Amino acid sequence: MRDGLTKFGGVVALGLAAMLAQGCKQKAAPVVAQPVVRTAPRVSAPVPSDFPPDDAVVPDANVVSPPRRRRVVAPPVLPPPAVDTEAADEAQQRRDAALLKQQESASQRQQQELNGVVQQSLKLQQEQQAEPRIQEAPEQPLSPPTQPGQEEQRIQDAPGPTQPAPAPTQPQGPPQV
Repeated sequence: MRDGLTKFGGVVALGLAAMLAQGCKQKAAPVVAQPVVRTAPRVSAPVPSDFPPDDAVVPDANVVSPPRRRRVVAPPVLPPPAVDTEAADEAQQRRDAALLKQQESASQRQQQELNGVVQQSLKLQQEQQAEPRIQEAPEQPLSPPTQPGQEEQRIQDAPGPTQPAPAPTQPQGPPQV
């Protein structure tokens, strides 16, 4: 039992230490984003010195040289080539007229093909209507009811002489097993 309490006390102590360590950490302050404004450094004129100039010219550390700028030369603007608008219009009209003729001839061909299909369909329909239809067979007089042991007359597929009915066979005894 003491071992269990000792282990439990150790676990509790570790948990408290972990919670204390978490609470003592400094939390980072939220970062506020500020817009960045970029400006070119100001070019200032050299400041006159109170000292007499030396023979050797020493560049002043306070003077900021202006940034070097690359000059971009714009390409020369060429005037558009002279286009004869009347000639272009005439050429376009000729192309349009040729295209219109092609479309009209294609439309006429399609219409003729459609008319041919319709004519064939009408011709086929007329031929089918002209064909004789299946007629009902003439009714045969009903035969008198057959007697036991006599077979009924059979229906034949093709008209012609009637076939004689087969002779009745003698019933045999029960099949032998």
